[in-house]
Amino acid sequence: MNKLILPFLNPSLFQCGDKPMVWREALKNPTQYVNWDTVTHCFNNPWYYRTQLMNMEGRRLMLPEKFEVWYETGVPHKEELFRALNEGHTFIIEQYGHYNPAVDNLLENIEAVFDCNCDAHIFGAAKSGSKSFGAHWDLPPNFICQIEGETRWNVYEERCSSLIEMTDEPYLPDKAGQELNIALDVTLMPGDVMYIPSRTYHKPFPGGKRLSLSIPCMYPRDVPSDRRQYVIEFDESST
Repeated sequence: MNKLILPFLNPSLFQCGDKPMVWREALKNPTQYVNWDTVTHCFNNPWYYRTQLMNMEGRRLMLPEKFEVWYETGVPHKEELFRALNEGHTFIIEQYGHYNPAVDNLLENIEAVFDCNCDAHIFGAAKSGSKSFGAHWDLPPNFICQIEGETRWNVYEERCSSLIEMTDEPYLPDKAGQELNIALDVTLMPGDVMYIPSRTYHKPFPGGKRLSLSIPCMYPRDVPSDRRQYVIEFDESST
């Protein structure tokens, strides 16, 4: 592991009074983790990444899927994915945690400090006018890394109780007309990192063309993910 000196890799910050936090310019060269070439690659290979889009109401866009003989799960049609992306819809790419050595190394550094398994999810849009989620909560705590462009965020004081199950139809305060109290109102710029505690309500206000990397940290770490980079050892006599 190439050890990274990152300001948010400090357990003492999270031990008492777990709260949303921001570190400015915490990631150097953020496009090493994701850029538009890698987004294009992922959308051209939906068999290997979970690719999703959002409609203009901030809900997941349900695209038809097709099944192929050599794959166990259905995948969306690439033509429809790119059509929606080029129309300016917000996109999500999940299961990105092993994309390249830089991503693996970043997640390995986080997992070495905290009792968690990480994944990486890309959020972004190619044009202005896209929509994102309303106020909502996620089960795992998240590190949000701004890669390109800027995104304004509200993180709220309220959390959803652990008594409440995470479902496909979560409680949405915006739709219920409930006002939340703002704990953090911030605009993230490239290289900035924000921490959102588990079950904390939060809401993005996306701007124009942008890319961000969300790192959900699921705990406890029951089965560590092997993030080492191996090489093939060839028999010298055969070359």
